Amino acid sequence: MDPTELVKHYDGIIRDEAKAMLGPLIERVCREYLLVDADNAYKVLSMSRSYFYERFKNKPQLKLIEHRPKGSSKVFYDPNELKRAVLSVIDNG
Repeated sequence: MDPTELVKHYDGIIRDEAKAMLGPLIERVCREYLLVDADNAYKVLSMSRSYFYERFKNKPQLKLIEHRPKGSSKVFYDPNELKRAVLSVIDNG
């Protein structure tokens, strides 16, 4: 086997292993330290888009935790606040 091909083979294996190891960590960091917009909030909550919009999006608990940049209608949520607000809606109806 050509040494260059062997290096490429091992490089591919190492890259795949690194992605498998770091992928969950990167996802966790993103969930904990970044904001999510309304269009991705349902994904963070493992819900369908329609279920999130019908049952949660316009509830007062979620309105209270909305973060909007000045001069924008775009809505962002802190993932931890979002989780607590949705649990509050579920628990209190």
